[in-house]
Amino acid sequence: MNEPTAPIRSSSITRIALAVGAVALLGASLTGCTIVDEVLHGERPASYDSASEVPDELGLDWAPSDATDIDVIESTRADDTATVLLTSPSELPDDCVLVPRTSGPTMTLSDDERELPETYKATEVQLCGDWAVLPTADGWYGWTPVTEKASDAVVEQ
Repeated sequence: MNEPTAPIRSSSITRIALAVGAVALLGASLTGCTIVDEVLHGERPASYDSASEVPDELGLDWAPSDATDIDVIESTRADDTATVLLTSPSELPDDCVLVPRTSGPTMTLSDDERELPETYKATEVQLCGDWAVLPTADGWYGWTPVTEKASDAVVEQ
């Protein structure tokens, strides 16, 4: 004959559920915030030590070749939205043009300790291809997409 089995008590189920939850929470914390940023916020952060490490597909060909400490947030969605902050004592390339500012970044580098320019107080930006760029205390801050047009270039007198 079959032996009767002991009923599973609700306290056992509770302990199992708590253990599974704790393991899941630990696993999520070990992967950091990257998954949360990518899935929930649609953002992918990246950092590069030098300009030579930046992938070409980011379109940072305007960034000075001596750029360092490059922090980027790019969209994980099917668009080209991105924001970048970099350190460089160099000027921007000659093909960047000064235009009235009509756009602003849609992603913010909030974890970066460097001081960001006050984007919405700026009346003009450098338009470098598909990027709007502002100077910072030690480099450049840029974003894409932009609404600025090279045809609106400010003519210096």
